[in-house]
Amino acid sequence: MRNIVRSLLVLGLAARAVADLPEMPRANDPALKIELFAQEPLIKQPISMTVDHDGRVLVIQSNTHFPPKNYDGPKHDRILWLHGPDGGMADKADVFFEGTDMTMGIATAPDGSVWLSTRNEILRLHDDKHEGKASRVD
Repeated sequence: MRNIVRSLLVLGLAARAVADLPEMPRANDPALKIELFAQEPLIKQPISMTVDHDGRVLVIQSNTHFPPKNYDGPKHDRILWLHGPDGGMADKADVFFEGTDMTMGIATAPDGSVWLSTRNEILRLHDDKHEGKASRVD
């Protein structure tokens, strides 16, 4: 649950930067605590995320959906696996999958695979070798 709350903060902070919101997000439930988990330059343009069965935080880095002028990021979208020391802020982003355009959504499937949607297709990504990379795409 803690990883999910942290991951949601990644997306919340990205929205705050874009919209210039006046205050940080806060949890209305006293049992929950919101902590910063990742920020630029580790992740840019985050638009959707999921937490897989192993607790890995996977985030879509959108590089193709209305990129800003002079955007110097990758030419295609990426799925980044954000991780760091146990219980701490993410300090590393590994590419789990890349190569799609107009990527829009990500979710963890019941069998442990990862669903990925773009404007034109839905893909299922598998990390069959448990190496932190999609080794098979359906």
